[in-house]
Amino acid sequence: MPLKKGSSQKTISVNIAEMIKAGHPRDQAIAAALNTARKARDDGGATVSPQAISSADTSLKQVPALLKSKVLDIVPGHRNLDMGGGRYDLGTQHLASRGVESHVFDPFNRSEAHNTSVLKRFKERPADSVTAANVLNVIKEPEHRRGMIQSSYDHLSPEGKAYFDVYEGDRSGVGRETSKGYQNNKKAAEYHEEVASVFPHVERKGTVLIGHKAKPRTARATGGPIPQQVDDAGKTLPETTHTLALQHQAMLEGRKPAVLYPSNGHTAPEPLPGVGVMHTKDGIIHYNPEMVSPERIRKAAMENRLNDVLGLGPFSKDDVLKRVHRGEAPVAVVVRDHTGHEVIAAAGTDKTAPIQIKALQGLVPPGGTINVEDERQVLGNRIGKAGGGALESENKVFTGPIHSPVAGRTDHLPMNVPSGSYVIPADIISAMGEGNTIAGFKHMRRIFGGTPYSGQKEPYGGSTMAPYEQDPKAEPYGEPSGPYESEMPHKASGGEATVPVVVAGGEYVISPEEVRQVGAGDLDTGHRVLDEFVKRMRAQTVKTLKNLPGPKRN
Repeated sequence: MPLKKGSSQKTISVNIAEMIKAGHPRDQAIAAALNTARKARDDGGATVSPQAISSADTSLKQVPALLKSKVLDIVPGHRNLDMGGGRYDLGTQHLASRGVESHVFDPFNRSEAHNTSVLKRFKERPADSVTAANVLNVIKEPEHRRGMIQSSYDHLSPEGKAYFDVYEGDRSGVGRETSKGYQNNKKAAEYHEEVASVFPHVERKGTVLIGHKAKPRTARATGGPIPQQVDDAGKTLPETTHTLALQHQAMLEGRKPAVLYPSNGHTAPEPLPGVGVMHTKDGIIHYNPEMVSPERIRKAAMENRLNDVLGLGPFSKDDVLKRVHRGEAPVAVVVRDHTGHEVIAAAGTDKTAPIQIKALQGLVPPGGTINVEDERQVLGNRIGKAGGGALESENKVFTGPIHSPVAGRTDHLPMNVPSGSYVIPADIISAMGEGNTIAGFKHMRRIFGGTPYSGQKEPYGGSTMAPYEQDPKAEPYGEPSGPYESEMPHKASGGEATVPVVVAGGEYVISPEEVRQVGAGDLDTGHRVLDEFVKRMRAQTVKTLKNLPGPKRN
């Protein structure tokens, strides 16, 4: 009688049953069915050893713990073969969310065409990893377990690893049939010899046996220890105060979810109103609640993936070090401002850099750059700043929002600003955000950001006409004076290219170019307009506060 062509478990079982039904002895039926399956395998079909007890019903509708485990050495861009992955695609979807392409091979829960296609895919281009979650423990026969282990080895790249997670059952070592199939009830360590019969190096971490196709290396192929990378969480070397300030500014502007003040670095400032704070094992994190939740930060910290919430792209420090172990060249992807100061640096390799550049593009300030640099040079720059000499913050020419624990009505922050700048007081910024400094900073960016925010060359989307179409050199609102008839202290006097000033947290420095835009091209007019703006905002705020209802009583 003709047997069905194919090598899947279902086809083998059908052929055995048909031959026994036709009167052939069981041994002969099994031998014939296996011979047919072997021929199908040689023709490019999927291969699997027949099990006495089906594993079809052991498939669970959940993401296997192995695929969420820190033991799993996978990084974005990897390809994974999921042996015995079941009928559901939740595991595949989970790995896809981490940037990993995964395909399930399962003789009981996937079609023969599907399984053949999957093995062909990894035969042509071997997998970076193989996962087998709770598979060894549901296969009764040792020779069939070895067949699964051998297939894992055969479809793995030379530097790849296979992960065999084991459900130990009652750990009695006495196997028995269950309502869903079979359970060996063996400890994970008892499978070590079987995995080692195929893989040259095997290690065990808990219930996971890891088979290395090649013995793990502890040094780069070029010799010597693997160098430390620029840390995505600031553990290797903390950033300078100026770099942290630029990151904090980006967070306040909604371009970066969070900033880490590492435990081995600078003391975190007191948070501004509207900024969230979380303490982690890596340090103190200030975060923008509109961009990231505390739950997400907590999860990222537990999984050593703070890069996901710090705006550093999809690769953590551990991901990068693993890639370097495999021979990829270490680099640093660095964003710098227009003066060349470091804004942010992410650890990477020559393979990950293109993806990281795309992820960090939103953090490049006007006039800034993003480059792939030698990680040793970046570390050297940080060491130099820590070891003496002028710090970046001492030479920084500052514009934009000022974030600091210094109170908004206490000028104790020395800095340099461009000559002709204008400093908006902290109470005005807070009032613009209805009591929220972060919201106020956003309003200021929308007003004075020009092209990057509004698409207009002039702030407010306006023209180059003077306010109220007056003579640009005339007083638009009468004689200039400060709030409540006091002298206006917010203009940075001219003369030099930069002016040393003392400011406070929560204030906002408007550049001379933006001041000129306000004054329709004239710097003095711009200052007078801004003086009046401050006066009117204060008066409006006082009026609003007076009209607010009192506290509710129970």
